[in-house]
Amino acid sequence: MWRRLSSSAGCRPGAPIDWYPLFPNPVVAESLLDRLINTSHQVFMNGPSYRPNKRPGRVASTDKPDPH
Repeated sequence: MWRRLSSSAGCRPGAPIDWYPLFPNPVVAESLLDRLINTSHQVFMNGPSYRPNKRPGRVASTDKPDPH
């Protein structure tokens, strides 16, 4: 069996079980998600979002108190 020697990155909130309704055909959903989930590396990230700090015109706030 040949494997592609390239990478793809995807981002989707929620558990993979919640992705099945995105596909109109349950057989296609099972096939695609089986290949995607079983050959992937999953990274779970918890904590506050950095997006508010990256908005143009906003001063970045820090959650850490000043040690001095």
